[in-house]
Amino acid sequence: PTTSFKPFTLTPARFATHLTHLRTHGYTVLTVTQLCAAMNTPGYTWPAHPVVLTFDDGFADFYTSAFPILGDYGFTATLHITTGFVGATSRWLKAAGEGARPMLTWSQIREIQAYGIECGAHTQHHPQLDILPRQKAYQEITLAKFTLEQQLGQPVTSFAYPYGYYDQTVRNMVRIAGYRAACAL
Repeated sequence: PTTSFKPFTLTPARFATHLTHLRTHGYTVLTVTQLCAAMNTPGYTWPAHPVVLTFDDGFADFYTSAFPILGDYGFTATLHITTGFVGATSRWLKAAGEGARPMLTWSQIREIQAYGIECGAHTQHHPQLDILPRQKAYQEITLAKFTLEQQLGQPVTSFAYPYGYYDQTVRNMVRIAGYRAACAL
C-alpha cells in the first residue's frame, strides 16, 4: 500500500495473530446484524467476550487473504461492499494512489456469503454522504442495498458510512432505506 493507505491495512500474518488472540481468550465473533439483534432482544444471554469483525469496501484481497484465515479459525465477519466497483478496481481511491486495487467479483461475494460472512452495503460509489445533495446520497444508499439484494437473493440490513461520515439526515435515510444497523469509524 501507499504510505497514506498503509494505516488502513493489515498483513495476513498480523491478522492471523489477532484471530489467534481472539480464540485463545475465548472471544465469540458475531456479525453486525447478530450484535444488533442481541442488543434488541430483552433477556438475551450474551456469549463470553463478544466481538464484531468488520471489513469495508470489498477489495479482492479480502477473498484471497482474510477470508481463508477467517475460515481457518471458524470465525465470521461483516463485509461492507461498495457495489458500484464490484469486478473492477478501487477508482475512488485514485487520488490516494490506490485506484488500481482489484475489487471482489459477484461470484466471490456469493461464495463469501454462503460461508456465513455477512455482506452489507457501503454505498454504490463510496462518496462522503453528508456533503452530497440529499437526493444523490439517498440514491447511493438505496442502490447499494438493491444491488446486493438482487445479487445475493436475501435482505441486506447492515450498512457502513463511507469514511465514517454521516449526519442526522443521512442516518434517517439509512433507516428509511430499510437498514437495521449502520457502522462508522
